[in-house]
Amino acid sequence: MVWISEGIAGILLLWLSICDLKSRKIPMWGLMSFCACGVIRLLLLERSMVLTQCLLCLWIWLSLWLAGKASGRGIGGGDVWLLTSMPFWRTGGSLLWTLLAAFLGAAVYGLLRYGVRGRKTRFPFVPWITVGFISIGLAMTRKGLIGI
Repeated sequence: MVWISEGIAGILLLWLSICDLKSRKIPMWGLMSFCACGVIRLLLLERSMVLTQCLLCLWIWLSLWLAGKASGRGIGGGDVWLLTSMPFWRTGGSLLWTLLAAFLGAAVYGLLRYGVRGRKTRFPFVPWITVGFISIGLAMTRKGLIGI
């Protein structure tokens, strides 16, 4: 059952990445689909973690909101929705590794592509979330930490 949920999440994320790359906008119904499927997955596979993961969603949203207020710009609204939906798909260490891989990949890309001078330039972030999600999922599966 876990490999089915990983496949669904991967397909949804790939589709959202393509939308983000093409138009720099993420369709709201795509985000809602990702979130709803994640909630269903959490209820079916890890029912005991529902409250913890909902609180984690709130913490992620609050952190991104505060970072946006501090920086003046922050990240896009669609990216925030996607990041706050991520705890419904991943728990524990795999969630942290997924977020770390996404932010690290985006930071390196931004520095290499735009450098310090063009730091006001916005670029698609969903592809980096997708890369982090898929790569960490494959690594966890290979190490036997996610039972697929």
